[in-house]
Amino acid sequence: MSRLNPHLPAKLILVLAVGLLTACQKNDVGPVENAGRKIDQSMEKAGEKVDEAVVNMGTRLEKAGEDMKKSAQKDH
Repeated sequence: MSRLNPHLPAKLILVLAVGLLTACQKNDVGPVENAGRKIDQSMEKAGEKVDEAVVNMGTRLEKAGEDMKKSAQKDH
């Protein structure tokens, strides 16, 4: 009769532990995670819109300043 490997129980426990840990990890995304992603996307889009508005406002202010300068030069 052959003897069992003395390390066999430890190896089995290790294999089972790794199997259980990988089984516990889910790749599925829950509703809270989806909501968080949608909020992040909405905030990013809102930030882009604010950036566009700031650029447009800056352009308009520059044009208004130039128009005022031209108007002031005509008066002199």
